[in-house]
Amino acid sequence: MHLGSYSTEERIEKRVLAPGVTVLVQPVPATYSVVIGVWVRVGSRDEDRRVAGITHFVEHMVFKGTERRSAYEIALALERVGGSLEAHTTKEYTCFYTRVLREHFDLALDVISDLLLRPTLEPEQIKLEQGVVIEEINNVFDTPDDWIFEILAEKLYGEHPLARPILGSRESVSGITQPDLREFMARHYVGENVLISVSGAVESQEVLGKVEAAFGFAPGQVPHAELSVRPNPETVHFQVDEKLTQQYLVLGSTTMSYQNDDRYALLLLSTLLGGGMSSRLFQSVRENAGLCYAVSTMTEFARDGGFAGTFLAVSPENTKPALDLVWLEYEKLCRDGISQRELEDTRDQLKGSMLLGMENVASRMSRMAKNEIYFGRQISVSEILRALDAVSCDDVARLADAYLRREKNVLIGLGPVASLQ
Repeated sequence: MHLGSYSTEERIEKRVLAPGVTVLVQPVPATYSVVIGVWVRVGSRDEDRRVAGITHFVEHMVFKGTERRSAYEIALALERVGGSLEAHTTKEYTCFYTRVLREHFDLALDVISDLLLRPTLEPEQIKLEQGVVIEEINNVFDTPDDWIFEILAEKLYGEHPLARPILGSRESVSGITQPDLREFMARHYVGENVLISVSGAVESQEVLGKVEAAFGFAPGQVPHAELSVRPNPETVHFQVDEKLTQQYLVLGSTTMSYQNDDRYALLLLSTLLGGGMSSRLFQSVRENAGLCYAVSTMTEFARDGGFAGTFLAVSPENTKPALDLVWLEYEKLCRDGISQRELEDTRDQLKGSMLLGMENVASRMSRMAKNEIYFGRQISVSEILRALDAVSCDDVARLADAYLRREKNVLIGLGPVASLQ
């Protein structure tokens, strides 16, 4: 891929406000919209076990009413002008974000700041929302391609906090009280724990002034412990569910953190293995053998660990044949590595995907925030392109040997099959 015709210049301004809040602004000319994201550096790994799921529960509760708006008024405020207001919780951060037309920027800023600075957290609303979140937990149990990854995390990470479900449990969510929520927000929703990322049809100076006026988080900082990932010694776990008509399977191995430069080679390896219709596993297991509909690979990085894995869903009688083919592709990569042509094609695939994502202002907003959270600086498109170009066939082969061998992987099965015997 020749990138000379692509502009990789990014104009990003960073300012740290008086309470310690970091603000990032990236103007994107020739767009109609603006995206505001408020990121809080707290996730399920930071919780006390007694209130597991409270990070996600806070995400829900701030939408249930503020001192100035009811839950309905919050929902109506931006939808009536064609905008959106959403949120999501991960194991390491919580993000609240809104997208509107440029002319509604002030309204969006007012609504999202109201949400986070003035939630009422009324006891009757807490009780109602506990029922909603418990239904969300139940839905995970009823969605095998979600539930199997919760099992994988538990078996892969053992006692590490990354093993904890983001939603918590029915029991822990049922026990969350208004004082719990207020104490949690007072401790975590503080200056140096908050990052505000804005991208789209805006000018930096105007945005910085308005953001500074809108947000008044209390000063404070929350230290985050860094822990070593200690894999669980249990390497094969089949959970029987005879109600399911398919057998769901995941292979996973613990890998590396965001800070490890080998992540670029791992992304190339994962993409080559199962990152699209031309990938080795898709061609082998689905196209050539016809053993499945769904097969894919994934990577996940965190502050102090991560994992790489393969997911597939098959008819019960195809469980062993499909797994045998996956292991065969793993073994080929460990034994033979990859060709220069495969490396170049996969590299171009990743570059193209990244550059196409740059056309989306929400993706830009998210990318800025994650760079700041995990690296404390902006990693430019040019730097990523150079890092991908630096990956060699030997690098990919080295990571295949480190993470694709059988003894390195945990195998999780969910469905009517009890074992591979």
